[in-house]
Amino acid sequence: QDLDREAVEQRIAKLRWAEVPATEAFIADMEAARLRGWAIDDGYYLKGVTSIATVIRAAGGDVRACMTATMFSGQHDAATLGMIGD
Repeated sequence: QDLDREAVEQRIAKLRWAEVPATEAFIADMEAARLRGWAIDDGYYLKGVTSIATVIRAAGGDVRACMTATMFSGQHDAATLGMIGD
């Protein structure tokens, strides 16, 4: 959504986190998700839980569905998490 820092901080503040991420880290994670096409949360939202999420777009670019895989943190190595995301 190309949000500025203030908008990101406002959205972060509205959520209930197990551990609130630093704004810079969150912005870096957003950029990484934009580049690779999927996002990962490892314990920020829920302690002990890793979630990988992506959207499925229609041919015109509209979001049609969201997919999330959730697992225990530490259950998979980084390579496997990347395969799940891809």
